Amino acid sequence: QYGHAPDPGPGPGGTEWWLAHIHPADRARVTAERGAALAAEAEIWGSEYRFARADGSYARVIDRTRFQRDASGQAIRAVGSLVDVTALLEGEERFRLAAEAAKDVIYTWSPRTAETWRSPGYAQTFGLDPAAPARGPGSWHDAIHPEDLARIDRMRDTALASGEDRWECSYRIIRGDGSIAHVIDRALAQRQPDGRLHRIIGSVVDVTGLREEEDRLRALIRVASDVVYDLDPRSGAVVFSDSVAEVLGPDWLGPQTTISIWQERLHPDDRERAIQGARSFIAGRDEEWRAEYRLLGRDGETIHIRDRALALRDEDGRALRIIGALEDITAETETAMKLSQSQRLEALGKLTGGVAHDFNNLLSVVLGNAELLAETDATPERRAMAEAVVRAAMRGADLVRSLLAFARRQPLRPQVLDTDTLLVELRDMLDRTLPAHIRLRIAPGTDLWTVKADPAQLQTALLNLAVNAADAMPAGGDLLIEAEDVHLDSDYAAANPGTRPGAFLRLSISDTGLGMTPEVVARAFDPFFTTKEVGHGSGLGLSMVHGFASQSGGHVTLYSEPGRGTTVRLYLPRSEGEATAAALLRAQATRVRMGAGEHVIVAEDDPALRPHVARLLESLGYRVTAAADGEAALAAIRAAPDARLLFSDVVMPGDLNGIALATQAVAERPGLKVLLTSGYTEQAIRSHTLQARHFPMLPKPYRRDELAARLREVLEEEAG
Repeated sequence: QYGHAPDPGPGPGGTEWWLAHIHPADRARVTAERGAALAAEAEIWGSEYRFARADGSYARVIDRTRFQRDASGQAIRAVGSLVDVTALLEGEERFRLAAEAAKDVIYTWSPRTAETWRSPGYAQTFGLDPAAPARGPGSWHDAIHPEDLARIDRMRDTALASGEDRWECSYRIIRGDGSIAHVIDRALAQRQPDGRLHRIIGSVVDVTGLREEEDRLRALIRVASDVVYDLDPRSGAVVFSDSVAEVLGPDWLGPQTTISIWQERLHPDDRERAIQGARSFIAGRDEEWRAEYRLLGRDGETIHIRDRALALRDEDGRALRIIGALEDITAETETAMKLSQSQRLEALGKLTGGVAHDFNNLLSVVLGNAELLAETDATPERRAMAEAVVRAAMRGADLVRSLLAFARRQPLRPQVLDTDTLLVELRDMLDRTLPAHIRLRIAPGTDLWTVKADPAQLQTALLNLAVNAADAMPAGGDLLIEAEDVHLDSDYAAANPGTRPGAFLRLSISDTGLGMTPEVVARAFDPFFTTKEVGHGSGLGLSMVHGFASQSGGHVTLYSEPGRGTTVRLYLPRSEGEATAAALLRAQATRVRMGAGEHVIVAEDDPALRPHVARLLESLGYRVTAAADGEAALAAIRAAPDARLLFSDVVMPGDLNGIALATQAVAERPGLKVLLTSGYTEQAIRSHTLQARHFPMLPKPYRRDELAARLREVLEEEAG
């Protein structure tokens, strides 16, 4: 074992040989210890020292010697053993150095002797004494938090009694300064051959910082509005934060072994795109992925989702984990859609308004000439043809009025209306209009406010909505009309572009019909959009209602689901005025009122319309001077002292449009009467100039009897 010959020889030379092989630094100590034992007549002597091997290296040995003595006590023989403990001591030294270098606290504990050793990190990490006993004041056992102590003792005793050699537990430690540390304690039991416990070796890791970060992250996730998820792309297992229950439903809670719940709840129209995008992200090398799609909620409702994910990848780019967040953007998306629809309708309104204005001029020519032919041509066939042209032109005029209604440029004659009277007359009208298989119910509120609106246009709007509802119930159903007073706040206005806060009367028209898909709802107010068969609708009904409501200072909303019916809500602003006594839906028959040779100056820049207007006025008994622009009309007025009335288009080229012409003409001839006409609305024109408020207006296109009546009203104002 040491490389020496077994027998160095008898006599003192053997002892001298042994002493000569003890390390010089240990020799004097060993010699003195052995001499003292001999002098004291000790039976056993032992020591630890370094012993030279034959190759010159030193072994760490433990020497145990028994002295044999004679009757006088003199030592006559020594029998002993040298135990090489080099490897053991070197292992202990390495263990000590490793323990001192480690950040963790390393400890050993012998239950039999209660001997305890702790690495220096015990003091550095926890501010506690490494030399403190296992139990008692200042001990590790005493430093364990009182609320955790019983649990830790029970766990250790259970592990030892069951023969377990390894166990792990977490608990809290009270540091030397009184602060709390969170630790993880991992222990290994060393046992003797017979199974008895020899000692316990363990390590204590301070995880306070990790625990605090975990608590902060958990708190952040709990208060975050998003749904946070953690996906293992290799197994497909995913965990969602607790907020998923509120956003998507309780069945999303807890660990999910696969992402099937996400795949199954994707909207059918978005499923393929979203799944393919997620797969490409996981298989690729991008660090970040963003997507928007729709999920089906717990009650079947559609939820718009913004998905943002980060990939944690290995050195080869393989995704090890996907951390992401699902944000519910349903309200944001719906607001953006409403704003987009409002902007689209506004743009379409400007376009249709301009087209309708020019088309009105053409219809005026067609309508006026056809009426003259119908009255003057003696041939029955030609008179019938002229009357057919009149009817066609009137249908064209109705179409233009619908376009102007959508564009919010139709002429309105608003009145203060009593809501109770409105509902009574609405019932009478719908009872005569709706088919028998439609069950009508009107639910009026109590003490409803008055509203200010054009009664004829309101009639048309409500009739359109009722007819649309009936068409959606071909097999029959229920039509409910409700009226109630509502206050709309600024939050509502912010979420519904094109609306304003205030007090409104809300008329709700609900049916139990076929309903509409979200795609159809998004286009329902577009002009000429219809789901009806060709020849069964112009597609202007809802667009006209939208324009009428907006022009009246209110708005209209639509909610529908396939198979569940539709509800349209018409909001009209409250009026503080007194309701008119006239019935809301009662039409008045008028007769043509002829002129008495009064001189009328006509200002019209359209070369096709100008001669027609002149002939129409002449047919009504007036003398006419026609002018192509404002300058020519003003010159004609100056040259005709007997001119009684100026009939002028508003929109004309040059510096003198219709309003400027009228203002100048009245300033020079105070007694001159003025009647303006335009394809635009009276409200639209008056909103651009204060001067327009002084002059009456007649909207285009107009019937011969309408022109006749309006001329007489203006001319007779003087006598009235």
